[in-house]
Amino acid sequence: MLAVPALVVVLAAFSQAVTGFGFALVAVPLLSVVVGPQHAVVSVTAIAALLAGTVAVRHRDAVDVPAARTFVLTGFLGAPLGLAVLLLVDAATLTVLVGVVVLVAVVAMLFRVRATGRRTQLGAGVLGGTLLTATGMNGPPIVIGLDGRGLRPVEFRATIQVVFCTQGAVAFALFAASGLVDRTVLGLVATYVIALPVGWTVGAKLFDRMDARHFRGAMLLMLSASALVALGSAL
Repeated sequence: MLAVPALVVVLAAFSQAVTGFGFALVAVPLLSVVVGPQHAVVSVTAIAALLAGTVAVRHRDAVDVPAARTFVLTGFLGAPLGLAVLLLVDAATLTVLVGVVVLVAVVAMLFRVRATGRRTQLGAGVLGGTLLTATGMNGPPIVIGLDGRGLRPVEFRATIQVVFCTQGAVAFALFAASGLVDRTVLGLVATYVIALPVGWTVGAKLFDRMDARHFRGAMLLMLSASALVALGSAL
């Protein structure tokens, strides 16, 4: 049973190593089909927070502290709402929600949507926290919000990891307090810990050899396929 989740995490880690994002966007829809959306959301949130924390520590000198603080704090406001969705919505509906979130993210990335106004950025932070606890995927609104602040690439990469790590740790604590961290989740997380370095190592080695424009197109297609798999399984 754990072989398929391990392969999904290898693919997701590969994406994260090459692009700096996409781990949850790839992993959650596919894992929702294999282990169910609730277990997918909780387990991926845990391992994604660990991965982001490792990267954040490595690049801590480049973190834009005010930006990180803004998105972390606003994310906390949205987290309880997303948790309510996770607890109350049935599995099929939650799987559809996961697929829709990924497809919206693909459209946003395709058209390079940015949030430049302060209110819009605050809203992106709240939405990120909501989506994290509901679907395990806070990336799209956080990327859009941080992109609007005009950070240098190194600052963007470091800052977003801090946001992912902090929001993820808080979300996992909420999951644990709600009784969502069971043996299945712990077994999945243990499997991910073993599988993740494989995908990350391969992605890191190929990073310098890949054409960024072509990879972006392939990434969008992969995300779209992942979302469609989730939607197809629920409909």
